[in-house]
Amino acid sequence: MRSRTSELESPKASGDALEAELVQTIDAEAIEKWRKSGNDPSVLRRAQLTWKAPGGGTEVGYVGSIADR
Repeated sequence: MRSRTSELESPKASGDALEAELVQTIDAEAIEKWRKSGNDPSVLRRAQLTWKAPGGGTEVGYVGSIADR
């Protein structure tokens, strides 16, 4: 797995694609850690996540659908 730092420094990634990849990676890692700690991942997958978009706005999505991208 690449580090988030190397993803940020990738010259080929556009801002939007990079942001989507980072959000997806963070969500997938959170679900995995949640599951490994003995929690039901379906609870976390139904949670809503809000993050800042590169243009300054915000985006909202469910953790599960973002992690599955």
